[in-house]
Amino acid sequence: MDDTRLIYCTWRDPWNAFYSRAIENQLDVVHLPFFHYNTIGAGTRRSSTAPAAELDGNVLRMWVDNEKDHGQKPLRSNEPPVPQTESRLPFVFPDLWQNNLGPNARITAAFVCVDEEHSILYLRFYPNFGRFPGIRQLTDLLTGVADITIAHQDRSVVQTRRPFVGSLNGGERLIQGDLPIVLCGRRRAQFQKEAEAVKV
Repeated sequence: MDDTRLIYCTWRDPWNAFYSRAIENQLDVVHLPFFHYNTIGAGTRRSSTAPAAELDGNVLRMWVDNEKDHGQKPLRSNEPPVPQTESRLPFVFPDLWQNNLGPNARITAAFVCVDEEHSILYLRFYPNFGRFPGIRQLTDLLTGVADITIAHQDRSVVQTRRPFVGSLNGGERLIQGDLPIVLCGRRRAQFQKEAEAVKV
């Protein structure tokens, strides 16, 4: 997408949660029909096949293929091949996520750490429409209300997670659909190990 054609609007949203918990939520595609049953997960029941995911340096790429639930057994994360298409949902370490919605729009989220119990979510919507006065303000308002409504559905759950700082060795039970969270956790652990080695 040619960024010079895009305009943008930004929203700042404080969360009472560690930033890595907010990131884990963003990488969890299986929760959409449950947490967002009346927004982006609305409609018929869906079966979210475990996402294909790969870690390439500091970029985690995901491919999601939700299909209508008609009683089929969802594929495991190692069953579908990694698609040859570009990922619409890349995550760039340490804290930047993007959803490419198509040639005319994308959403970017930055998860900023404040301390172990607080973070700030910065949401930026990039549309390739609504450039005229009045239309731009209306577009900003409507997308802002929609994005914050969806984010607050997540926030209400993420803020209850304990411990505040997650760990792959924390005793949580992960499922096939959590592959992106596992890959992210491994990379974060590697960053921490490298940082500790520099201190010595």
